[in-house]
Amino acid sequence: VCGYFQEKEHENGGPQYSPPRDLEIFLNSGPKPVYLGFGSAVTKDGAEHTTLLLRAARNAGLRVVLLRGLGKGLGTQSEDRTSWETFLRSDNSLPSPEDVYVGDFIPHGWLFPRCEFVVHQGVAGTTGSAATAGVPTVVCPVEYDQYFWAGRAKQLGIAPVIVPAEDMTEEKLTAAFLEATKVSVKVWRKPVCTVRCKGEKLNPIVVQLQARARALANAMRGEVGAEIASEFIAQY
Repeated sequence: VCGYFQEKEHENGGPQYSPPRDLEIFLNSGPKPVYLGFGSAVTKDGAEHTTLLLRAARNAGLRVVLLRGLGKGLGTQSEDRTSWETFLRSDNSLPSPEDVYVGDFIPHGWLFPRCEFVVHQGVAGTTGSAATAGVPTVVCPVEYDQYFWAGRAKQLGIAPVIVPAEDMTEEKLTAAFLEATKVSVKVWRKPVCTVRCKGEKLNPIVVQLQARARALANAMRGEVGAEIASEFIAQY
């Protein structure tokens, strides 16, 4: 009706924003990671969902930035770094601690463009942030309008697949992650090396996915939804 509402300063953290130093080091130490975060959503079993998502990331050879969010929809019972390292080392199916950054809040407008793709629960704000970042997304709706926004992301061509939280399996998530990555993978076998090989061919489907994401981002950045909405309000 009136276009996307943008609040760039808030989304990017503002002109004075400085990301955590350990996050900067992590981002600069290897390939772009996948973002995992469910924001304020409260899932029935956050620890189980976290395990499934992390296993899928390892299977796809991805590094991870995981934000626990206000709802603590992702995470483990113990939240300090040492406990996370112990958790990740306790199961060979999980990524190594060196491949996972865990935090609570990072402005999406700053973080998402620095990620390979983003995995989220599908609230309007996060879906919008993913779209304006110009990167593909995998949506795992938990409740309410999240299913609608997941459908819109797929219709617009920036989400290759929708994996509802209640239907999560390691296999479904791995397949979704592989569809959203640059590498062309014909067969998925366990275990998958977490270090990608040189000379891997780009997945042509993902090239198209990324192109659509960039095109949508460029279109949305030019929208002035708040200004148009204020004009409507002033008139009526």
